[in-house]
Amino acid sequence: MNAKALIIGVCAALALPVAARTALDLFKEPGASVAFGELEPSTRLDMADYYLSGLDRPSANRLGGTAVIDTVTDLTVRVQPAAMTQVDVCLLPGQDSVIMVIETTRLPQADSRLAFYSTDWKPLRKKPLDKLVLTDWLTEQGRTDIRQVQDWLPFMVARAQYNPETATLTVMNTLDQFYPAPEDRDRIRRWIKPQLVYHWTGKTFRQL
Repeated sequence: MNAKALIIGVCAALALPVAARTALDLFKEPGASVAFGELEPSTRLDMADYYLSGLDRPSANRLGGTAVIDTVTDLTVRVQPAAMTQVDVCLLPGQDSVIMVIETTRLPQADSRLAFYSTDWKPLRKKPLDKLVLTDWLTEQGRTDIRQVQDWLPFMVARAQYNPETATLTVMNTLDQFYPAPEDRDRIRRWIKPQLVYHWTGKTFRQL
């Protein structure tokens, strides 16, 4: 092959479209171990193969239990890596795409933690959403009674869900599962917002 033909061939190869990575692709990558300590890297590959093959087959995790992929879209993968844990891998598109991981423990009440990574699974130094604190949740009455709220509420529990179709992250308080007494639920309604909603702009989350 002469030099001209070689150059033409290389240019043609470079011009070929590169398939975009999906959330499932990211789940299979070795770096995803930072979010899935319960799963061997080879187990994640098997889980993806089972899902794509339409097989409802659980895989063994490192805790002596089982794990399974629940649902998959191009931008999200929902995994149950252990009995009482759900992990959502969400690909947030943008100029510099971001992986958001929502880890939710389901007992005694649903509670979520958010983590953000680059698409090579490096933790982001500058996060697109600051960690939520109590003052983010306060109603107008709650801000007025903030001293009472702080004395009564030792911690906040909430469940997060991401909808890729609307690019919205909804964080819902689950305090009524922890405080079942009617008088406590009345405090929750007066002092704490039922949910917080954020929209992904392509760079950050903006509260709606």
